[in-house]
Amino acid sequence: MSVPQVKGITETDFASWRHNPVSKLFRAYLTDYANTLGRAMFDDFMQTGEIGDAAQRETRGRILAWLEAAECEFESIRKFYEEDNATQANQD
Repeated sequence: MSVPQVKGITETDFASWRHNPVSKLFRAYLTDYANTLGRAMFDDFMQTGEIGDAAQRETRGRILAWLEAAECEFESIRKFYEEDNATQANQD
């Protein structure tokens, strides 16, 4: 039985990367930055008493994207590329 890979990377490789000190720092940065965006939006609200709908949606989207990147799992990446390959095969 073959070990699932994505572009030559196994789940074990991915786990090793996640536990690397540089990777841990980067993932912490992603989470901390997302939290900073949320705090900044809250601070703006506290100062002005309002947040426009567009600004709120944009900031929420940015926060969710940063958090999703920080929490990304190998299985999500594998499924993405598996679905992408299936879509490309159907287009050929």
